[in-house]
Amino acid sequence: MRYCGRNFSTAELTAIRNLIKDNPAFNRAQLSRIVCDIFNWRLRNGNLKDMSCRVAMLRMQDDGLIQLPTPLTAITTASRIDAAHDRQNQNFNRIETQRWLTH
Repeated sequence: MRYCGRNFSTAELTAIRNLIKDNPAFNRAQLSRIVCDIFNWRLRNGNLKDMSCRVAMLRMQDDGLIQLPTPLTAITTASRIDAAHDRQNQNFNRIETQRWLTH
C-alpha cells in the first residue's frame, strides 16, 4: 500500500499494528516517531518524516488497516477558525478602543 509517497509492505503494516497493540499508552506522535525510526523514514536533512508518517497512519486508519489511539486533543478546523476569529475581534476591539480614547 502506498501512503504519502512511501510504499508500505504487508510486514510493515503488521509491525505498525503490533507497535500500537503492544504500546497502548503511546500517543499518535510517539507512534509516528517510532515508525519513522524503525523504517528509517527521513527527510534529506536526516530528520524524521514525522508529519508524513502521521498523515499516512491516519489514512491507514481511514482505510481500516490500523486503529490509532484516540487523539490527545480534539482540535478541529472549526475550533481553529473560531480561535482566529476571536483573536481578530480582540484586535479590532483594541483598535476601536484606542481610536475612541484618542478622540
